[in-house]
Amino acid sequence: MIEITWRAVQVETGSWKEAGAEPGQMIMVNGRLVAILVHLTGPYNTPELRGKWFIEAGFGPLCGKHELFSTLEEAEHWVLQHYLAERKPGPERALQS
Repeated sequence: MIEITWRAVQVETGSWKEAGAEPGQMIMVNGRLVAILVHLTGPYNTPELRGKWFIEAGFGPLCGKHELFSTLEEAEHWVLQHYLAERKPGPERALQS
């Protein structure tokens, strides 16, 4: 069974806000942190960005992925789809010493 949990956080962005932070969400799949999203609320040069959710950091299978979403539900669907696709069982890897 897959369990997705969210936790609200403030993300230091060095942005326009006095505190330099924007609202964010940590996404965990089965208790493992897989992504941090930032809610883009600042006065951006590109108005289409305002109000979107952006994957600021991805971990494990989501490392290096940077996507924009209109809603958290859309982000959750994308995260789950990509996380599961990358976590397909494969041959076990042995550690080399």
